[in-house]
Amino acid sequence: MPMKKQYRRLIFIIFVIFFIITIPTILIYTAGYRYNFKKTKFEKTGSLLISSKTKNISLSINNDYVKNGEEFRINNILPGEYLIRLNKENYYAWEKKLSIDSELTTFIKDVRLFEKNLPTNDIIGDITSIYPSIDGKKIAYISKDDNSYSLLVIEIENGTKKEIFNSKNNIEDVRWSPNSEKIIIETETMFKIFDNKNGEIKTALPTPLKSLYWDEKNSNIIYALKNDGIYKVDLLFKNYSLEYKLEIIATDFRMHQNILYLIQNYELKQIDLKNNSLVSVPLERKDYNIKNIINEKIYLESNLGKMQVFDLPLTDKSTPILLVNANNFDLLGNDLLYYNDFELWIFNFNTGQKELITRVSNEIKKAVWVNNNNNIIFTSNGELKSIELDKRDKRQVIELVHFDSVNDLFLNDKFIINFIGGVNGVYGLYKLKI
Repeated sequence: MPMKKQYRRLIFIIFVIFFIITIPTILIYTAGYRYNFKKTKFEKTGSLLISSKTKNISLSINNDYVKNGEEFRINNILPGEYLIRLNKENYYAWEKKLSIDSELTTFIKDVRLFEKNLPTNDIIGDITSIYPSIDGKKIAYISKDDNSYSLLVIEIENGTKKEIFNSKNNIEDVRWSPNSEKIIIETETMFKIFDNKNGEIKTALPTPLKSLYWDEKNSNIIYALKNDGIYKVDLLFKNYSLEYKLEIIATDFRMHQNILYLIQNYELKQIDLKNNSLVSVPLERKDYNIKNIINEKIYLESNLGKMQVFDLPLTDKSTPILLVNANNFDLLGNDLLYYNDFELWIFNFNTGQKELITRVSNEIKKAVWVNNNNNIIFTSNGELKSIELDKRDKRQVIELVHFDSVNDLFLNDKFIINFIGGVNGVYGLYKLKI
């Protein structure tokens, strides 16, 4: 009996000692501290938060597997640099060395892994240009042979194609209607209008024409530019009428919400057709054309690769954002991707900041956003590449295709790239799922 009492006392004493020793340690760990054996001291930990656009990816840290999923929150990480790797079978891995700092969370947002696929050839031939429809479901493309140019349309979903138009003259531009069912074709000598299903639309057009553009919403209305004015063409009633008489010859125009925008010499003019009010802003060159009107901004391009962007509506105090060396652009939200022969840039309209993404040694043919603002697809020197915007550690560049040539491209909302290319003597229109 006395022995049992002594044992109980000993156990109690051991428990008290253990409690005294462990409680501070537990409190330290609860407060987010961990013992760093390399530095032989306790340190406040940090966290890692990862979100992914790709399902069921594998996360590893310093080559040690952690877990699978789409979103990860890893807490209580000692400060330091870690190799973070996101991987999935048959996908290109994402990998960076990132720092974890005390009391801070390191974010990796909306990572999308790209599939490892081989491109397939949809059409063999000398394809010169592609023009995706407004709804992204069709592509018009120009095929060239020894004697003529043909415009054909392919349905992206099922691959069916049909010839719309054939000409001995070069086809210079193709413009889809708002409902993606009709097409304006511009050649060296004329304009033609076609219905994708029913063929050529015969209608009265003012002549001689300089430009022809669709109404923004109505696929039965076209606006035409002549030296003497802007005309409205009604395809349903097969007639046209003068909308605005010009005293000075215009080089380009657009209609936007019943407001006419004109380029005349060194001026961009805004004319409200309801009340005939005029606002005019100066341009530093007279060779600008109107590239597009998107999200209440008008984009002007010069033949020398300059771009000016004005907020709409114009006022007497309107000043442009001037971007030099901009051969073309792609817009996603408030982020403008623009590029010249050898550089990719982005400009944010909210902050007014521009950033160089990359320089390359060969000509950039085309660049587009990848359905979010974290990656860009571009072509250069026969290569189709993806580059990310996250510049921590280094920007990840993935070579998706390496052909003899890669030119124009279109990325649809199902992450399928249609591009003009050629490899081993086989040229045409290719498709790649990423």
